[in-house]
Amino acid sequence: MTGAVDVLVGVVILIGLVGVVVPVLPGLVLVLAALLIWAIEQGTPSAGSSSASVPRSSPWARWSSTCSPGGD
Repeated sequence: MTGAVDVLVGVVILIGLVGVVVPVLPGLVLVLAALLIWAIEQGTPSAGSSSASVPRSSPWARWSSTCSPGGD
């Protein structure tokens, strides 16, 4: 069932991205709801964490490490 959920979530995200431009569709709400459903379906602790995908050399990683307690 995970494959079907992934496809459905992908379609809803695409509709949500169109909704950012088309004022009739609630774009941001659709995208966030689809991501929440995907994270719940995955059921792993890393599904809600995006810090694993940020390279250590990026400005975001440097900024976040200075803001966190015990950052290097």
